[in-house]
Amino acid sequence: MSSARTAARNLSAISLHKGAQILGAFAFAALVPRSLGAELFGQLSFVLSLSLLLQMPGDLGGLDIIGRFVPGWAQEDESGRRKIVWLTWHLIALRLLIGLAVTLVSVPLAPRLASWLTPLDGLLIGLSAAIRLLSWTPFHLSFGLGRMGRWSVELAWRQLVMTPFLLAFARWGVTGLLAGLALSEALFLLLGHYWIRPYLRVQSFDWPALRPYLRFGAGFFLANIVIVALYRLGPVLLEVLARNTVAVGYFNLGVSVYMMLLVILTQYMSSFVPMLSLFHRRGELAAAQRWLDRMVRYTAVLMGVIIIGMFMLMPAVAPLLFGADFAPVTRIMLLLALALLAQPLVWAGRYAAVSFGHPRAAFYATLFGLLAFLAVSPALMPRFAADGAALALGFGVVVMAGVYLWLGREWLKSPWLALAAAYLPLSALLFIYDPARDLMSGLLWSALLIPLYLFLLWLLRVVTTAELAQMRAAFMPGGAPKR
Repeated sequence: MSSARTAARNLSAISLHKGAQILGAFAFAALVPRSLGAELFGQLSFVLSLSLLLQMPGDLGGLDIIGRFVPGWAQEDESGRRKIVWLTWHLIALRLLIGLAVTLVSVPLAPRLASWLTPLDGLLIGLSAAIRLLSWTPFHLSFGLGRMGRWSVELAWRQLVMTPFLLAFARWGVTGLLAGLALSEALFLLLGHYWIRPYLRVQSFDWPALRPYLRFGAGFFLANIVIVALYRLGPVLLEVLARNTVAVGYFNLGVSVYMMLLVILTQYMSSFVPMLSLFHRRGELAAAQRWLDRMVRYTAVLMGVIIIGMFMLMPAVAPLLFGADFAPVTRIMLLLALALLAQPLVWAGRYAAVSFGHPRAAFYATLFGLLAFLAVSPALMPRFAADGAALALGFGVVVMAGVYLWLGREWLKSPWLALAAAYLPLSALLFIYDPARDLMSGLLWSALLIPLYLFLLWLLRVVTTAELAQMRAAFMPGGAPKR
């Protein structure tokens, strides 16, 4: 099967679940803030961020380990299957121990961070984190086996499943919300392990044999911890620095929409890892670089389209979607939209590092991004609250992209002219942005500007007819795309 056909198959499998993810994100944004109110939603935002941070010790770089080794093992005979079973069991066992430790730590930790949390709340926060990190291994294995549809279920359906649980238990306050969260996480744990039951076999734990795999994943593990801290530490830090729970809710709602875009697109980008890893294994570096070049160019174009839509539509859509009490979210989302410009370089750097075996590059890029975020947060958050948190996050993302490019300069070639051509036209948005624009006007402006933008990029050959035809052939039955 050609690389283009493989990529198209993986993207199609993921796309089948994107409707659920988008619906879940909008259901959460439209129903949960209105139902809870600004104060309780701010508290929910805090505990969701804390739970996510507590999950990260169980990451272990598992997706990157499985994405690097399992695709090759899956092409072997029974010996390859035995290796997959062995690695799967070891990751499950290790994460079980980590989950128990996280649950115990969260009981005294949560009330210290927020006075309105109880030890029972801390227990439920830790339990939710433990359940989720235990669910990672089966979904990561689906990724490594090329079953992208199953892999995407965990993230694509999470908010859609979580929202009714939150609303059903909201009458009991924060404690009820945490109980609903834990129950929703348990559903994914059961489903994931049901899917991989042919690979579930108890093994004798062999730490020396496991250590090389953990060593490979260590750089990505640390990078994953840092990247989650960069994107999710904001609500916790804002509560600690500003003691403004309402602002925490505003910022978290804006970040949730921003992260919805990132999660959806990151799943598409990471689906290239098995293919890029096989290119690297076979020494076909030129083919890998061509796909990285396309990744940067076409995601840059997509970022441009998204930013145009946000600037034209968000002033009218945000109050309708979130309610009048959450009007400040519009400004936060537009500030975060500027960080999207750096995302194509972050994606390319991250997945080239995974595929080509450069875990240190991933770690250092994310570390410097987090340090940049932390460096400016004490100055921005107390003064500008949620707006300051958005600016600090955007600064961290830009620094992360810059470090990826510097460290990967030998194996990650960025199409600078194409990026400049894709982004310079967006500067016109600063002159035509109108915060009082109504929905109909925003739709008309979007319908005018987006086709004009794409046509301009076609003229500049950022988007080419030949590449579009190749991608169309990859997705259409009977196509014969080239590598």
